[in-house]
Amino acid sequence: MVGAKQMAEKNHPFSRLYGELLSRLVRDKVEDDILFVEGLELFDFDADHHPQLVSIVHFTPKLKMTGEINWGCTAPATQPFQEMFEQRLTELQREHRTLQDDPTGVITATSNVYLDITASIEGVPYVNGTIQQQWVDLSGIPIPELRDHLIGHEVGDLFECEFPANKHDPEVGGQAVKATIKIHGHQLINTPSVDDDLAKDAGFDDLKAFEAKCREEYDAHVVQQRRSTIADHVIGQIVRQSKVPPLPEEWVKINLTRMVNDHVKQHGGDKRAAMQAVGATQPEEMTQRFKGQLYREFLQQLALRKYDELFDVGPGTDEMFDSMLDNVRWINVDDKEA
Repeated sequence: MVGAKQMAEKNHPFSRLYGELLSRLVRDKVEDDILFVEGLELFDFDADHHPQLVSIVHFTPKLKMTGEINWGCTAPATQPFQEMFEQRLTELQREHRTLQDDPTGVITATSNVYLDITASIEGVPYVNGTIQQQWVDLSGIPIPELRDHLIGHEVGDLFECEFPANKHDPEVGGQAVKATIKIHGHQLINTPSVDDDLAKDAGFDDLKAFEAKCREEYDAHVVQQRRSTIADHVIGQIVRQSKVPPLPEEWVKINLTRMVNDHVKQHGGDKRAAMQAVGATQPEEMTQRFKGQLYREFLQQLALRKYDELFDVGPGTDEMFDSMLDNVRWINVDDKEA
């Protein structure tokens, strides 16, 4: 402090020197209760005494609940284990399949085809339906009519056909596509059987060991899904049943500046691109978007603190999630309590 006092007396009678460092020292003394230290300065009230450290300290506000937590929460939809396991087996088969060139064979629904597709809609080129010298796995084509046109052809065939545009294409979904298709190559796809050998290829002792691993991951996913669902529900309940406290304007300003600057930096310093990324047309509009995010995130933190206060558990800990799960009444989509 002596060095700081000498520098302050020499250069800045009312100094903010070492403000960030001193702010951290104050925070360390009061632990996590301080939200914001504003106007931290060294003042010489009396020339015969050491300068005094003076600041405005904002303590983290506490939510005051105006209602009770509704513990009835809709249970998250969970995919059945067997369905998930079969999908994993299909993925495993795909990962370990082999391809075999077949220049003379006839294309089937499970073939891999090297082709060109030149597509148009009412005479206008259809970019999303055009392919140039690309391998295509017919089993993955989302348009069954196109897949049906390809089945039965051979390498070297050149033909025209018509099929509907992908229904998920927002601009032309379902419209008639006219296409010219050229087949350049054909491969047979050899898919391995679902057995112990497939599991060994994936690094497991046998198929039962692979299923056990899938079951372990599935159970962990179900628990995490329920934790996430109940946490969002309870935190949302606390926020909705509480009176929102006022926040220091300077704290809001500092955090908004940081959030906006970080966002612009992520877009290479291009402010226009940064605004477009959040759907804003003006810098002020972008700032308002982040202001809403700042308030939401801060209220969630206050809600976690409030839950800790109500149930005496550590915020964000396994103990907190377990406490929520113990209190919740799961409600299925048919409005029956689980």
